[in-house]
Amino acid sequence: MHRLYIAASRRQQDEEVRQDAIYAAYIKDMRESLMETNDNNDKTEHQKFARAQTLSALRQLDSKRKTYIIQFLVEAELLSTKKESIDLSGADLDDIVLSGNIDSLYDLKSINLCNIIMTNATFIYVDLFNTDFSGSTLTGSCFVNVFLYSTNFDNCQLSQTYIDDIGGDLIVNIGNANLRGAIFRVLDYHLYNTILPNGSYMNSYWSIIDIDHFNNENLVKNGDAEVGECKGYISSANGPPFA
Repeated sequence: MHRLYIAASRRQQDEEVRQDAIYAAYIKDMRESLMETNDNNDKTEHQKFARAQTLSALRQLDSKRKTYIIQFLVEAELLSTKKESIDLSGADLDDIVLSGNIDSLYDLKSINLCNIIMTNATFIYVDLFNTDFSGSTLTGSCFVNVFLYSTNFDNCQLSQTYIDDIGGDLIVNIGNANLRGAIFRVLDYHLYNTILPNGSYMNSYWSIIDIDHFNNENLVKNGDAEVGECKGYISSANGPPFA
């Protein structure tokens, strides 16, 4: 039994070393590519290279290192909706955790996260102003104490998702989406062509959701939900080793 434990521990250590090497190589290659792009001004080729490198790395890494990659891309301004961002369509970002704190929201403003698979992802104290999630799969994800304003969830899969929006009655667009089983702390959204949490379908445009379209378990008022109930919840996330 002791030998089995030692063997399992070694395999885990080997896997950690392997993933660290993949992550380190990715950061090195991306930094070199960014420097070459600044010199040659060939943005199109850089974007193709960056997409290929990023998708390849994400397929091989665990959720912790996937989170580090997204943080790197955000800080390098490679996912901005205001610039030509890297196309991450089809990327696997399951179980990632992006978090700030009560004094400082993590800045994901104007970020392009379209057509991405983000099942059981967690966003805690995050500023999502003008962030574009359109076409993404967010099943089972948690948005805890997030700021949603002009956030786009069109064509998203949001079933079993928990959304606790500190933005109040600001504009959030949700269209052609599946909200079956989702839990909301607030009700002020722009919904259209949407499957509501209780399974009913709404094809009209509403600015304020009628409580009658929610089952009691799908509506949370005054912050009564326990954050720990979110499947993907982690109280804090360590920063990535970019250096």
